[in-house]
Formats: sequence, structure tokens, C-alpha cells
Amino acid sequence: MRKAQMFIVTAVFLSAMLFTVQQIFLAYSLLDMSRPYNTEEVYIAKNIMDAVNDTIKQAPDCWEFQKNLDELIVKLRDDVSADGYFLELDYTIDCTRWSATSGKAPLSLSVRLSQTYDSEGIVDFYHL
Repeated sequence: MRKAQMFIVTAVFLSAMLFTVQQIFLAYSLLDMSRPYNTEEVYIAKNIMDAVNDTIKQAPDCWEFQKNLDELIVKLRDDVSADGYFLELDYTIDCTRWSATSGKAPLSLSVRLSQTYDSEGIVDFYHL
């Protein structure tokens, strides 16, 4: 009877040890799925557009948004340049059209991002 108990205790211990070793090696073999999003210009540009969109949604008025956008642009330039990219952001704001839902957009953002290739475009935003 005593041998059977020791066999079960040993089997549980070995199983736990194998499981622990497997978990340690599993952590080293996983792919980092976030890495391509941090290095590709298309994904960086999309993240910039999402950040501007979030900023415009949270702004109560045009003047507050303009202040927040200036702060965001400084932060984005610092973050993107740390990864070796050059970022140029220019914008035009028409506060008289802040509540417009059609026609000329109140915010027009010009983005130029480059590292190996230049990517640039103009994006219009509405405050909804």
C-alpha cells in the first residue's frame, strides 16, 4: 500500500515539473504579434489617425481640441522618431464648421511619414 502512495505522489510531482518546464519553454517560442504593428508605416499612420479621432471625440469645443491636438502632435513626433521614423503633421482647422456633418470638414490633417519610403496623405475629420 505504501509503494502505491509513493508512486502516485511521484507521478503527480513529475507531471507538475514537466508542466512547469513546458510553460517556461512556451514563453520563449511564442511569436510577438504586436511587433509588425509597431514598425510598419501603414499601421503607424492608422494609429495616428485613431489617436486624432479619439482626441476629436473627447473635445468639448474646437479651441480645446486645438490645444489637445497640438499636445498630441508633439507626443506623436517624439514617439515615432524614437522608432527611427520622420513624422510631419500639418493641419488646418475651421472652428466655424465644428458641428458640420457634411461639406468641408472642420479638420484637415496632412500626414507625412518616412523611414525607408515616404508615405503621405490628407485626412479630413468631422466632430460628431
